Amino acid sequence: MIDVKTVTEIAERHLEGSDIYVVECKISPMGEIELLIDSDTAVKLEDCAALNRAIEAELDREVEDYSLMVASAGIGTELKLLRQYNKIIGSSVEVLLKDGIKLLAKLNSADEAGIILSYEEKQAKKYWKSENPARLKELREVLASIEDFSKENTEAVVGAWIAEKEYGMGQIMNTLRLALVGAGKGPGMYDVTAFIGKQECLKRIDYILENLKPAE
Repeated sequence: MIDVKTVTEIAERHLEGSDIYVVECKISPMGEIELLIDSDTAVKLEDCAALNRAIEAELDREVEDYSLMVASAGIGTELKLLRQYNKIIGSSVEVLLKDGIKLLAKLNSADEAGIILSYEEKQAKKYWKSENPARLKELREVLASIEDFSKENTEAVVGAWIAEKEYGMGQIMNTLRLALVGAGKGPGMYDVTAFIGKQECLKRIDYILENLKPAE
């Protein structure tokens, strides 16, 4: 019977000497084999094809039928190995915390004990100081009160609140951006709020209010 151990060993033998490695292997009860690979540099389409052929050459369909798919870990794929984390140290990553909060932050380091994250330092120093945390807390209540969380309605409600309070649009939006995406650049904020949804917005705001100390 074809099992994960057998397929993984075949793959690792053929990948020996390269910087490509096996991330995960799954085999369904129907004999559908899915092999996920990654690299310290980059995985090319021909790398997947070559490994696919090498594995097929060592498995006998006359003994046991199967299907095989070899794929590379792409952008947005869950990281499973420490080696994958080490490859992207210094980059922005989306992290799913144990309490269900999704956080976009910079990956500073990774080891067997865990990972260390930070918000974009320049953005945090500029927008997480003086009255901005308090204003974000006010904005959180505004967002929590919105029933129609579409891009257009959220923009209208928040815009009216900013005008009523006579706050600076840029200061409010950049503070919100820090809370929601952890960086100074990215899609329009109302595109972000509509995409991640009301509850996720509130969770991310709560997280930064509770965990990020205001800049001096």
